Amino acid sequence: MKINGLPVVDASKPLRIEITPSDVEKGNTKDPGGCAAARAIMRQEHCTQARVHLGRTYIKDDERKRWVRYRTPMAIRAEVISFDRGSEFAPGEYVIPPMQPSHRGDGKRRKIAKPGTGHGRNNPRKTKSKPHVVSGVRQRGANR
Repeated sequence: MKINGLPVVDASKPLRIEITPSDVEKGNTKDPGGCAAARAIMRQEHCTQARVHLGRTYIKDDERKRWVRYRTPMAIRAEVISFDRGSEFAPGEYVIPPMQPSHRGDGKRRKIAKPGTGHGRNNPRKTKSKPHVVSGVRQRGANR
């Protein structure tokens, strides 16, 4: 995966950020690169770009010319949804964890249950439900 021609690598350690009232005040709604969380990341990590999406967070590593991918935690996701819909982003300390091994972009195949065993995604007896789509918030994806 690439963003603006730069490779994306998965983070190895969690990132702790402090979102201040100033970050909230200067943040832009529906803007993954200008919201309160992205501003806090850029201020603390001394990077030029950060993008906070509902499921993933990307931080540009200018020294190594790459993007580092994190998993957006549920606490920040809830605040982003609230912020994008016109409410406040709650200032405070947040921890952004690295990607869990099953969602890493290394291309390695993960073990899944055998078809017809009644376990996992391949159960033919289960009907798929439609996923809930959150409306009124920023666009999905890292490429803009």
